[in-house]
Amino acid sequence: MTTPIGPEAQRPNPALEPLSQLVGVWRTTGTHPLVPGTTFHGRTSFEWHEDGAFVLMRSEIDEPEIPSAVAVIGSDDAAGTCTMIYFDERDLSRRYTVEVADGEVRWHRDEAGLAQRMVFTVTADGTRLDARGTMSHDGGPWEDDLQLTHERSTRRTRLDAGGPGRRCPIDRDRPAWERVSHAGSMALSNEAGRCSVRVARDRGRPSGSPSATSKLSWSTRRPRRTPSRARSARGRAGGARAPSA
Repeated sequence: MTTPIGPEAQRPNPALEPLSQLVGVWRTTGTHPLVPGTTFHGRTSFEWHEDGAFVLMRSEIDEPEIPSAVAVIGSDDAAGTCTMIYFDERDLSRRYTVEVADGEVRWHRDEAGLAQRMVFTVTADGTRLDARGTMSHDGGPWEDDLQLTHERSTRRTRLDAGGPGRRCPIDRDRPAWERVSHAGSMALSNEAGRCSVRVARDRGRPSGSPSATSKLSWSTRRPRRTPSRARSARGRAGGARAPSA
């Protein structure tokens, strides 16, 4: 296996610990004022990246009007701030300032043409997030943007390179020496819409059993969605909402 580079830096970042209340897999439902009469359904995940050095967010909505997105949250010790770098399937990228208060997590951007706010209210038991987005064009009044309710998934699943909800189909009935927990090393990759896992089986392998590595692969490609008229209009305008989360 390839020797890791810089493993010492793959460690929990204390500045991001307040975001632990978001970590997990969530089912989402919501609305957007530009698409009246439609209820959106999707999934959002927050997970520790590089063993806690960063927080990684992924989101997707089944309905085509809201784009799938990914974002990374990191911190600046000198400035005492946290920042999100956001990117979605429209090839649109943005930077947001992230703040945490009692029972709330919020991010915002204050660009001259389009200012945005997204405020997450966390329930006391940590099983629900209510996200309220607002936006302001050219310094005008604040208007409603994307509104989402997140309910923590009752089935906690480990996210892999294929994205939220795409789980590695490893057969847990295999012999113990062949399972990942006994294998000693595992590599995940996601290339051209296919996920693969390569497992080294060099420890605890009985004599006469297969040697070297085994490989499993599966498709993670979703059919490319044809942009709706509403989404195409927002894309030409540079987008008019806070990130889907």
